[in-house]
Amino acid sequence: MKKWQTYSIIALLVSSVGLSETASHADEIEDLKKKLQFLEAQKEIVTKLDSMQLNIDGLRGKIDAFQKQLHDIRVQYDIKVSTPSKPAPQEEAQSASKKVNFEWIMDSLSKEKRSIGGMTGGPHLFSFSKNRDEWIIAHTLNGLNSPVRTGGDNKLVWNDLPFDWPINGTWIFKKAASICKLNHESKNYLKLKWKCG
Repeated sequence: MKKWQTYSIIALLVSSVGLSETASHADEIEDLKKKLQFLEAQKEIVTKLDSMQLNIDGLRGKIDAFQKQLHDIRVQYDIKVSTPSKPAPQEEAQSASKKVNFEWIMDSLSKEKRSIGGMTGGPHLFSFSKNRDEWIIAHTLNGLNSPVRTGGDNKLVWNDLPFDWPINGTWIFKKAASICKLNHESKNYLKLKWKCG
């Protein structure tokens, strides 16, 4: 081969190597640009996540404060409900000693079924109704009943329910504000309480 042909082949080889190197560098540059864009996007996502986390922490603080306020309100309400204000002793004594009409008491009792506890099997429901001129207490499930009559000032008496039922006997009526109560005269655990009306 001639010298100039050899030089031209060498020059051609060198130039082709240079071009391939430039092309491979261009590919690397493109890859680096893509990685850089990915890292910038990732950094932006991390910044947004941090901001969201701060918002969440702020909301948690507000929720905790709200729950504490709600708890405090519940505690205050429970205290108010569990310790109702009692009337002055004079007021209570006057209210308890006031004579209340038998018909008014029975009419108030007859507006709803009433639950009386202290019997076997838990509280039992009773209804009070007037049959002609006679007031009746009746067990709502089995229909067993007894006439109810006055026992004097603020006293009700019924004795014709089954003999072993502890609710037979005399009941004392008391009224305090809008709350009415019947307490069994000899069995303190038997009580009936309702909203007067």
